[in-house]
Amino acid sequence: MFFIFGNTAITPSLEEGTILEGVTRDIVMTVLREQGLTVEERKINIDEVVEGYKNGKLTEIFGSGTAATISPLKELRYKDFSMHLDVASYQTAPMAKKILTEIREGKRPDIHGWLVKV
Repeated sequence: MFFIFGNTAITPSLEEGTILEGVTRDIVMTVLREQGLTVEERKINIDEVVEGYKNGKLTEIFGSGTAATISPLKELRYKDFSMHLDVASYQTAPMAKKILTEIREGKRPDIHGWLVKV
């Protein structure tokens, strides 16, 4: 999971034990950094997410994984509070997905050696 607050992407740290380590996650973090975002791997709690949503600083939430690559989140509920996000206005998630797709399809150079010929 990635939470976008302005120019910062926050993803739970692996030490918290709430998220799986993964190649796609690592690649997304690299791509985001290369595109000028600050990436923080740290504990993030629901109160921070709700507050960011309420004050307009939280602009995107998306997941990453092998099958979906990037999967934007449209709604997040906590107790009886529902956060509705406008995925049509997302900029970071579509940008990251486009870059990953272009690398996979050979339309962008794989400068990191992520692709493995099988």
